[in-house]
Parts: sequence; structure tokens; C-alpha cells
Amino acid sequence: MFTLDNFEEQISREIVQRGRNYFQNDAVIYLEDSEENLWTAEVEGSETYQVEVELEEKMVKHYFCDCPYDGPTCKHVVAVLYALRKEVKQKKSSPKPKKSQKLTLKELLEKIDLKELRGFVLDYAASDKTFSQKFELHFAEKDERIDVRQKYKDLVTKAIRTHSNRGFIDYSASRKLSHEIDKIIQMGYQAASNENFKDAFTVGQVVLVELMEAYEQSDDSSGELGGTVQEAIELLDSVATSEASRDLKEELLEFVAKELLNKVYFDYGDYGYNLLEIVPKIAIDLGELDLYLTVLERLERVAGDYLRNHLRTERIDFLKKIGKAEEAKQLIEANLDIVEIRRGVVKEALAAKEYEKAKTLIRGGILVAEQQKHPGTVSDWEGQLLEIAILQKDTVQIRYFARKFAFDRGFDRKYYQQWKNTFSAPEWVKEIDDHIQQTIKKSNVKPEKGYWWDPKSERFRTLSPIFIEEQLWEQLFELVQENATLDSLNKVSPYLAKLYPQQLLDLYIPLLKKWGTAVSTRPEYHQLAEQMKQIKKEIPNTATAIDELVNSLKVQNPKRPARHEELNEVLRMK
Repeated sequence: MFTLDNFEEQISREIVQRGRNYFQNDAVIYLEDSEENLWTAEVEGSETYQVEVELEEKMVKHYFCDCPYDGPTCKHVVAVLYALRKEVKQKKSSPKPKKSQKLTLKELLEKIDLKELRGFVLDYAASDKTFSQKFELHFAEKDERIDVRQKYKDLVTKAIRTHSNRGFIDYSASRKLSHEIDKIIQMGYQAASNENFKDAFTVGQVVLVELMEAYEQSDDSSGELGGTVQEAIELLDSVATSEASRDLKEELLEFVAKELLNKVYFDYGDYGYNLLEIVPKIAIDLGELDLYLTVLERLERVAGDYLRNHLRTERIDFLKKIGKAEEAKQLIEANLDIVEIRRGVVKEALAAKEYEKAKTLIRGGILVAEQQKHPGTVSDWEGQLLEIAILQKDTVQIRYFARKFAFDRGFDRKYYQQWKNTFSAPEWVKEIDDHIQQTIKKSNVKPEKGYWWDPKSERFRTLSPIFIEEQLWEQLFELVQENATLDSLNKVSPYLAKLYPQQLLDLYIPLLKKWGTAVSTRPEYHQLAEQMKQIKKEIPNTATAIDELVNSLKVQNPKRPARHEELNEVLRMK
């Protein structure tokens, strides 16, 4: 969020410069406050682009440009922001005239008689079919012969056809289409605000069906088209929770139930799940609770495993909500292989402090997850066993799981400390020494699976975090001596720099020489220079040796100015 006064600070310098050039070259050919707080503009570039900016005082609340640029803010928007700054400044500095010099639309209409106005509407409608459709929709209640559904369908399909190229909607076109369909959806919200819920339903229905069909053949990398689909669903949801008639809500329920059987809603995002949320609202409102259960059952017959599990979880939650506890219980017992359902039962057991029951359920969940080869779920269940062990003050189990989690996926300091805290100081000395010896022994055994294995690297990976935690600096230095790489040195340097400055430098220098000989691009030179600067900053009394290395690398390549520029930055650092 930025303002007309500070937008240059929030947008990239390059884009700001380009936008300023556009503004200074009079590329903003049209600028008008079309609605309250909303400015519309046209900017001439390779094409003429439409820009909208929503202002509140000087705060830029929202902006849009239909150009193909996929960054956060384009040069056309920046040009319009400069034009707006100038416009606002001029309005502020100029005294308001007693009477506006600009003829308003309202004043113009008062000067036109009915015959002239009707003639203009007929002529304009003949040349612009979209205007004709929108005009008829606005006054549809005046004549029952107007087919509202077909009119909205024509508007949507024309927009889709306009922005399609041989049936495909590319990235740029999808954003423009989204912007255009959003305006049609607003017509639906306007109808709803006038309590014309039937037309609001029609807009949501037509947009959703037509747009989802087009969505399969579009590039919606920006997510804007998906946002428009969601807007259509939200419009339908607003009808479901409105004061619409019972007949209309039944029609809406029938439509949603039918659309849910189309797997496209579940294949391209959460649209199906969001659409499904409408059904229980209508069922409860109509007092027809079994309608939702019927929709779930019908959908379950065609669903894949993931959706089926979700539907069964939804069924259980709904049965509990409407007081059918026994039926919910039977369904739970029959579906404990579904993680979310088992989690719910475990949660209830924990709330009742039935820890043994919870542990039995969790162990069963671990067996199911192992059979299904879901290691993440196994880990989640084991995490809950650790939480129960803490509640029960079960030291043996706390030690087992805390140690497991401390080393299972790299090194986790929180679990390491949790494991350590279960021992007294003398006990811990023996415990950690035993663990270190086991780790060393394990590092020498080549694993059955895997293509690359190095015992030195493995020892550094598994033991260095322990030596750091326990402040075993001598052992840590011996470890990095054994496995001296730039990566390993960088990891231990913050801890060993003051204790072993010369020894670390002796390990760094040959690696830097090798790296300096191999690099050939400016980003690589920069990375090398940054590494050297970090060493000078972190390790005492290394400046002379690093500068000597820099000068030797410069001599090796005297005709590479970019390399010299980056390396000179190292020399400037004292």
C-alpha cells in the first residue's frame, strides 16, 4: 500500500523511471474520475492500455492495467500515478469556481428531449451489441419477454470469445477477461442489493458454468481468473444466505449439486470445496437436513480417495451438528483409516484425559500410515505421542521421541534440548558421549541405498551441531580439518574464528585460490568477493593474507575489468 506522495519509494527504480518518461512524453492520453474514488486512464505504449486506480484521499487502494507485464506494478500505472499527483496538486492549488465549467452528464441529459434520447439509444444499441444487452438487462423487469439468462450468457461468452485465440486464453488475455467478467458479477451483486435474487443467481450460475469451461483452456498464472471464479461462487453463496424465496433456493441447491459432479471444480483448485459449503446452508435454512447428506452420498460415488475422505469427514461433522450422534459414531468406527477422522477421536480422548485410549488410537494410525507409505503422517502421530508422554511425565518416552526428532530431519535444537533436559549433568556427559561414539561408528557404514556416500562428510553433518551445542570447540575444529570445504568452514567459522584464526585461514586460502581460478562470470566474481570480505570481517588478523590473495588473482586475469571491480571491493575493506 502506498500513496501519491511516496510511490517512487515502493516501486523498483527502473519501473519508476520508465513510467516517469511515459508521463513526461504525454503518453497518458486520457484521465478521468469515472466513479467516486475511481480514476480511469488510457496510456499509449506499444498498444493503448486501460488503467484503473482507486484512491482514498492520496492512498492508492487498488490499481489495474490490462498490459501483459506480470510484475507487481507496471510503467503504465506509474505514468498514471504521476498524472494523478499533478491532477490532485492542481485541484488543491486552484480555487474552486462558483460554477463548474465542465458540462456534466446530468446537465446534458436535461438538455436532451425524450425523442432525441430514444433515437441515440437505438442508434448506439445497433452499433454496440454489448450495450444493447446491458441496457435490456437493466430494464428487464419492464418486459417479461426479455430472456435474462440468455442475455447474461451472451455477455459472458462474448467476453470469453474476445479474449481467446484459437480456443486458448493466454496469460495477458486471462487477466483482461477476469477484469471484464468481474464487472458482470457486480451486476449480479447490484441485482441482489435490489432484492432481485433471481437475477443475482442467474449471473452467478452463468458466469460459473461458462468460465469454468474456459478455465481448462487458459493460462491463469496470475490467479486473477481463479479469483473471478471464486467471486461467482461467493455471489451464489450470498443468494443462499439471503431472503430469496424457497423455490429459488431449491433451484440453487439443485444447480450446485449438479455442478459438484463435474470434477473440474476439484481438479483446478478449491472451487469444489467452496461450492460444497453452500449446500448445508440451504439445507438448514429449508429445514431439509437430509438434502445435504444426499448430496454428499451422490458425490462420494464419483469421488477419488482424497475427496471421498473429505466427504466422509464432512458427513460425520454434519451428523454431530444435527444431533445424530449414534449414526456419526458408527461412521467414525467404520472410517478410522481416514487420518482426519482418527485425529478427531484422538482429540476427544485427550480432552477427556483418556491417555491410554489416545495412545492406542495413535499407534493404530501409525500402522495405517506406514502401510500407506505416508512418513509425514507417521511423524505427526509420533509428535502426539511425545505430547502425551510429557503430560504423563513418561521420561523414557520423552527421551525416545525427543532424541528421534532431534536428528531425524537434520538437526532440531528444540528437541535436542528437550532430550538433554531429561538427564542430570553427570548423566548427560555419559549419554552424549555414547551418542557421539554410536554416530561415528554409524558414519563408517555405507548405507544400503544411495549413490553417493562419504564418511567424513557424514560425520561433519551429524556431529558438528552437537559439538556446537556442547561447546566442544577442539572436537569441532578437528572435525572441520577432516572435512575442509568452503561450506563446512563457513558453518563453524562464527564459533572458531577467535580460537583458531590462523588455522582456519590456512584451510580457507587453498580453497579460495581454487575457486578464484575457476570463476568466469560477474555474479561468480561477486560471490567470491563477498566470501573474502566475510572472512576479513569474521576472522581476526586475516586482512593482509586475503589482500595478497586478491592481488594474485588480479594478476592472473589482467584484462577482466568486471573481475577487478569486484575484487577491488575486498581491498577497500579494512
